Amino acid sequence: MSGWDEGKHRDVAAAYLGLPEDLDYDNSGDAKLAHANLNRVAHLDASVPLLASHVLFSCVDTKGWCHKEHLGSTKDNYVILCENFWYEPTTDSKYDIYKGLDKKYITMKCLQNVDLRVIIHELMHTSLIQQGVPAYGAEVLDKWIRDSKTKTIDVLINADSYAVFVLACFWKEKFGFLPPPDQESQWHESPECHHSDYSVYFDGDVAKTHIENFCKEAAAKYTPGNWGYLEKSYETGKPDEQTWKLAWSKEARKDPVEIRRKCEENFGKILNDCQPDNNFWKQGGAITWYTEQVNDAEYKFQLDGVRERPTPVGEPWERCGV
Repeated sequence: MSGWDEGKHRDVAAAYLGLPEDLDYDNSGDAKLAHANLNRVAHLDASVPLLASHVLFSCVDTKGWCHKEHLGSTKDNYVILCENFWYEPTTDSKYDIYKGLDKKYITMKCLQNVDLRVIIHELMHTSLIQQGVPAYGAEVLDKWIRDSKTKTIDVLINADSYAVFVLACFWKEKFGFLPPPDQESQWHESPECHHSDYSVYFDGDVAKTHIENFCKEAAAKYTPGNWGYLEKSYETGKPDEQTWKLAWSKEARKDPVEIRRKCEENFGKILNDCQPDNNFWKQGGAITWYTEQVNDAEYKFQLDGVRERPTPVGEPWERCGV
C-alpha cells in the first residue's frame, strides 16, 4: 500500500486528501479508501459496475444538464463536457505560461484550472465513487482540511479532492516543488465612470443584450501570457451606438473561463453603476482589474457611448427598433 502514490507525494496527500504525512498507509482505512477510489478511475476497465461496460463521455449537452458556469456534468456513469470545458487550457499550455515566472507567482489556484482537472473531477462524480458534500479548489480545500472540525472521510468522498491531488502531484513533478494553494496578495479593481455633461449616452437595456456575446468572443480570442484586445461596435448607425473593449497585458495569466466570467461581471457593473440622473440611460465607463504582484498584469473592461445627444429625458415609452 505504501506505493499507491509512488511514495513521493505524502505532502500532497496531506494537503489535499487530509492524510497525515506520517500515516501508516498499510494499516489505515482512510488511505485504503483513497487508494481504492483512485484505482477505480485509473483502471476503469476493471471497476465499472455490473452490466456497464464503460463510462460514457459526451462533448455535446444532449441532456440539458449544463448551466452557465458548468465545465462538466455527471450522472451515474454518463459524463457531459459542457461548452465552457473547451475554453480550459491543457496542462502543457498552462506550464508554458508559468515555467519562466518567479516561484512566488506559482500557486495551485493559478494552475488548477486545466482540462485534466475537469475530467478527473467528473470521473470522481460517477457512481464508482461515494459522493459527499462538495468543496472546490485548492484554496478552499486547504482551509477545509486545516479546520479541526473537518472529518477525513468527508474529504475522501469529495470529487475535487482527488482532482486537485492528482494535479498537485503533476505540478510538483514539473516545477520541482509543491505550489502553495494561493498567494496572499489579492486582485484589485479600479472603476471609472464617464462624465460628459450627459451629451453621450445610450439605452442601458439595449446594451445589456450584448454582454454575453461580447464576453464569449473575448474569451475565445484571449490567450494567457500574450498582450491582446478585442474591440466591437454595437447598434452601429443608431442613437444607442456603443463601443466595447477588453484589453489584457502580456503578464495576464487568468484562464479564458474566468475571463469570460469577469467580463460579464464587470460590464454588468459598468451598466449598473455609471448613469446620469436616472437608472435608464447609461454613459459607460471602465474597470481596470489588476494585481500588485506583477506590475503589468491587468485587464481593462471599457464601454463607451458614441453619439452626442440632447440632455436625457425620462425612460422612453416604447422602442421603435431604428
